[in-house]
Amino acid sequence: MTENRASKSQRHVHRDLANGKTIVEIVDDLGEQIYDDHGLSSSATKSERYEIEDGDTLSAQAHISWNFKYQRGKWLAETKTETQMSCDQDNYFIAAKVSAFKGGKLIFEKSFDRKILRTP
Repeated sequence: MTENRASKSQRHVHRDLANGKTIVEIVDDLGEQIYDDHGLSSSATKSERYEIEDGDTLSAQAHISWNFKYQRGKWLAETKTETQMSCDQDNYFIAAKVSAFKGGKLIFEKSFDRKILRTP
């Protein structure tokens, strides 16, 4: 296996003292590898963002995205996902979207929004 792009990670914590908000951002690039025996390359990236306001656990939010890419010669396949989560006093809220691409062209996409009742 040959490493075409090295992996790297970044993590940042932002503290907004004026508004009492904390934001955590995580960005991971898992690099790109080429499998020498068959020539397939694979790469992936991920980003996460978490927010919360001081004294308000119900303000918590998360946003996570993943991108995967596989390529050999002219063949190219990619997937992208987006997920958002939040809540209120009575419910959890989850929204997600997955997209698939072949040769850079969108071939499949599905989204959903769910409200899930919190149980005591």
